[in-house]
Amino acid sequence: MIQKVTTIVNEIRSLGTKVEEVTVVEKLLHSVSNKFQPLVSTIEQWGDVTAMPVTETIGRLRAFEESSKGRRRGTLSLF
Repeated sequence: MIQKVTTIVNEIRSLGTKVEEVTVVEKLLHSVSNKFQPLVSTIEQWGDVTAMPVTETIGRLRAFEESSKGRRRGTLSLF
């Protein structure tokens, strides 16, 4: 899903249309599945969405997903 958004944004930009980072971040946060809602709420409450780059947003979503996978398996790896 995240790769799809990145591809679409890059294609739009390649056509010469200016797409603001904040627009992409906001659309990305509002389009993710419900399993990401706790993270989205935290980012919106405590983070500066207007200054957050797309790469940081994607990184946070991926980290949250990986963390959730570890908890579901019942393992906790610190290293």
